[in-house]
Amino acid sequence: MIIFNELKTYSFKNIHIPRIYLNDFDQVNDLLVLLKKHKYLNNNQIPSLVGKSREESSREIFILLWRLNFGVEIVRDNKLITYKFTEKLDEFIDKEKKYKKHFYKYLFIYLPLSSVLNFIYRLNQEKKNYISEKIIVENFHKKYNKGNADNVHPMSRMLKGLNLVSKNYEISNEGKKILEKCSEVNPIYFHQKNEVHDDFEILILEIMHQLSLNDISKFKIDDISKLKFLSKFHQDLLSKEIPEKISNKLKNLEEKYPIKVDGENCIILNPIFFDIKPSAYINKGLNKNFKLKDKTEEVTYSLDFEKYQPITIFNQKNKIKLKNCKNINYDEFHSSCHEIINAAPKFIILDKGWSPIANVKISGFLDAYVRFGGNLIIIDSSKGRLGSNRGQFPWLPQELSKLQYFIKGYFKFTSGERLMTTKKISHSLLNNNSGEYKKLVLSYHKGTFTFISSKVINKLNFSDKFYSSKISINANSTEWKNANIHHICANIKGGERKLYKPIRNFMENNFRFKFPENWSDNATTDVFSILPFKCLFEVDTVGENHLIATDVKITEVDKHYRQMKSGKKKLPGLDLTIDVGKCVIGYDFSTQEGQEKLGAIETAKLYDVNLIRYRDLYDMSCMDLNHEDLKKLLFDWDGEPEVSKKLQKYI
Repeated sequence: MIIFNELKTYSFKNIHIPRIYLNDFDQVNDLLVLLKKHKYLNNNQIPSLVGKSREESSREIFILLWRLNFGVEIVRDNKLITYKFTEKLDEFIDKEKKYKKHFYKYLFIYLPLSSVLNFIYRLNQEKKNYISEKIIVENFHKKYNKGNADNVHPMSRMLKGLNLVSKNYEISNEGKKILEKCSEVNPIYFHQKNEVHDDFEILILEIMHQLSLNDISKFKIDDISKLKFLSKFHQDLLSKEIPEKISNKLKNLEEKYPIKVDGENCIILNPIFFDIKPSAYINKGLNKNFKLKDKTEEVTYSLDFEKYQPITIFNQKNKIKLKNCKNINYDEFHSSCHEIINAAPKFIILDKGWSPIANVKISGFLDAYVRFGGNLIIIDSSKGRLGSNRGQFPWLPQELSKLQYFIKGYFKFTSGERLMTTKKISHSLLNNNSGEYKKLVLSYHKGTFTFISSKVINKLNFSDKFYSSKISINANSTEWKNANIHHICANIKGGERKLYKPIRNFMENNFRFKFPENWSDNATTDVFSILPFKCLFEVDTVGENHLIATDVKITEVDKHYRQMKSGKKKLPGLDLTIDVGKCVIGYDFSTQEGQEKLGAIETAKLYDVNLIRYRDLYDMSCMDLNHEDLKKLLFDWDGEPEVSKKLQKYI
């Protein structure tokens, strides 16, 4: 609990402060436009629609907008928490002044922010010459923890971004106005997870929260079931209760919460901010609505493409305007990918704001396009701190997957440049700093990758001689059809088991593998080859927020291996106890974190397991490999688990 006028309560202990910045209107606005377009969004859908590999920040923004009465609604969609668009949000889309005006109006009640503002003001009054985040952290966290700063930094940054305090933590006149209101009404903050567990108390706190946001300080106890924001479940529940009984329950809470029963009324003595997570909100039956069943049919697109015309793929809206380009979104690319490759565009351009997850879902086609003569241009990446940028490029060749983009306007290999299948052919540096590329062009087989900052995109010469001008595949090429294996794990519906048959078919058609017809995938490994060698293949799928296979898959395939070697699994005419290989197929594999936590790659070395990326399957299908080659790559153990590295000598 935080009470505004009691500084001793100013503590973020056991409180989760989301690392988001509601002062960043552009980011918030993009999310509101996205929600309006789709009407409903759940946490599984968001990553492929935003320019980040993970959805935490988008989710947290929606949650705080919901609690601050902007018009985001939380509804249930079977077992999923879903954000619903309401017409109220139209008041703020593309209207920054109205958005900030609303935020200023309700900021006083959001105690994590207003309490930090008040603490800074107290330091100003004490004429502290130097104020830092460290000083604020030490006040709100009495015990040291390296994660404490993560709670304070978002508050500090938002206060500065909203011009409530200066860079030097001098409070502004607007900040003083907010504090005057806070001091007058003395709002109180409750956190459901840490402080409230009784269902009736949770309901009353939610009522006080909603009424506080609407500047209402009392309600008739007899009419409590008629409050419009209540769910039908709670309206029905309260309507069956005798008003006198409800009144007595409320009286029993007078010492715990800022309420007073006065005759037929319940008076709210202080405005309340009730911090409740969507999951608890749903589970307690507080949601007013459920997601309506989607009756709309799947949209298909019929687009015409001019021969050789450059194509720009944008996320929610086209941000970089380039001349003579065909602008399409990801849905249109999915629907028209075969027409696109037949049109043989000299360039495919990923617009600023592209989505890493959306790129994963088309990564095979992008790879095939470049491999066979296309030129892929990548403009920027998502902005943010060092850690948040990692994982933006898992859809690129392995040696480029650790590339990072920095907000200053450059790309950098922060783990070192280890180029093998790609070759640097042109670049320009930011301020001539080594390794900080504002433009980087790499060759890849017959085509090129270009990474370029939006700050210099207007200087890009599309006529440079190193850009290839001929694509050697079309929609009927095996190399194009095979590219689907690269991203099939991100697009297939129905879970991991739906991948087994396509993988077997791919390996049968391209590598002449054979698989037993009566193989049971229950309590055994996912895929098992019997020719040209016996090998266990554990399969990892891709979720909306899951790209990387962990050590679990390695230990799982080893468990199946040991079970087979013990003779528990039998097939007529086959000795399964000798000469069996072990593999895991995944989109990417985790590496060691810190001193103790081993990743998939380190664990694979301990268990003699070969790691196959879906990209590797495609790479191998583009080569002339015999069974002896495949045995060295997938079956034999030479101490190197990553098949992508073993493939280098063949490439």
